[in-house]
Amino acid sequence: MAEPFVFHFKPTPSGEPETMYICDILSRCSCCKHEQIQRFYHSTSLHLLSVEGLIRLNENVSQKIDLDCENCGTPFTEKDVIATTMTFGFTDDTGCIVGLKKEGRTQFRFIERKRLDPQTLPGFKFSDKAIEIDTPFFEEKIRRVINPKKLWIELFDEILVDPDGGAWAEAAPGYFFVIHDNEEEHESALEELSTPDSFLIALDNIPGALPLKNEGQLFGSIQSWLSPEVLQALESGQLHATAIVPFKQIVKQIKRAFSTGNLEFKYDELVFDHIRTPTDLDFEGELSVLAVAERAVHTGLTPGESARLSAEEIVGTLLRVWR
Repeated sequence: MAEPFVFHFKPTPSGEPETMYICDILSRCSCCKHEQIQRFYHSTSLHLLSVEGLIRLNENVSQKIDLDCENCGTPFTEKDVIATTMTFGFTDDTGCIVGLKKEGRTQFRFIERKRLDPQTLPGFKFSDKAIEIDTPFFEEKIRRVINPKKLWIELFDEILVDPDGGAWAEAAPGYFFVIHDNEEEHESALEELSTPDSFLIALDNIPGALPLKNEGQLFGSIQSWLSPEVLQALESGQLHATAIVPFKQIVKQIKRAFSTGNLEFKYDELVFDHIRTPTDLDFEGELSVLAVAERAVHTGLTPGESARLSAEEIVGTLLRVWR
């Protein structure tokens, strides 16, 4: 059976991308004791994603209940909820975080390399097979930060207090953030950490042409989350901040999205073009892997997230989902 195309993102009326998550509620009717499941497909801000936000989404699932018993017609209330789950899937193949609340207990599990599947049946049993994670250690288990913007901010806070030796960290596999106040030290660190399969992109670099021609008005740009002090230091050259971006993950994500969306395309020298549907609807433009990497850095996403978002914008435009 072919993999269905799932839109992980959707734009708000203002164009801001939101990312999907799934909620399931298991309830027992207060009148006839019939058990029933209700599912919700919701979305939350991509750029404001955080550990605390995911915990909050999981805590509030039971408040969403809104249905009548299919057996006797009695309305369900929050008091009738037996268990709830919240499933959030990362779009860069990291995996899924699943939160389960039942009998006064909460369990968070991480399922590696699993994609968010809207057709997956809910499970309301505690598991001893998947990796259980304590909330403070989400990022330790999943091998990436939830929100790269927060990591940049933490590194800048660190270097403003003590600039000696610079500051660096790995936001996702092979995706490094490097900051120095000395240009020579900065270049040396980049040379040591980078590989031939990666781009070196300055944090304040503005992305090149993107599918929807929205590179000049991107949500989550550095001006919205970096302090004026840091922005001034970058502009004046007092601080040097560069991301090392592995581009194989970007290429992989775009190819998979286009192929799953049944699009035809040509790929050569890190550029996707001649993008069209089987019914000969052409996309007017091309998608540069470098521009996708620049978008990731400038808006604080992982390379895989930026790739999937950029690809979905094209698929959505052709299918008239993104307008």
